[in-house]
Amino acid sequence: MTRTIIFSTIIVVFLLLSFGVQSQVNVCGEYTKITNRLKTVHGEFLLGRGIDGTNRIIEIYGGRNGWTILVVDVQMNACIASVSTPGYPWEVITPLPAPPPMTNKK
Repeated sequence: MTRTIIFSTIIVVFLLLSFGVQSQVNVCGEYTKITNRLKTVHGEFLLGRGIDGTNRIIEIYGGRNGWTILVVDVQMNACIASVSTPGYPWEVITPLPAPPPMTNKK
C-alpha cells in the first residue's frame, strides 16, 4: 500500500516537473550535504525516487512535519524543487483498491 502511495506521488511530481512548474525555493548544493540536513535538521527521510526524461533523479523526502522534493543531476548536485508549506505536513492517503485483472475471454 505504501509503495502505491509513493509511486502515485512520484508520477504527480514527474508531471508537474514536465510542465515546468516553478520552484518554491532555489537551494542547490552537494547532494550529501543537502540530504544530511533534511535528515538531521528536518527529520525527513527518503520516501521514493525516479528518473525523469532528462536523466535527473527526482527524490521525495518526508517526515512528521513536512516534505521536500529534490532534483539531482548526474554530477550529484542537488536542488530543492519544492517544500511543504508550514502547517501542512505530509498526508498519507489510502489508495483505492486496484481493479481486477482483465481476462481474454472468447
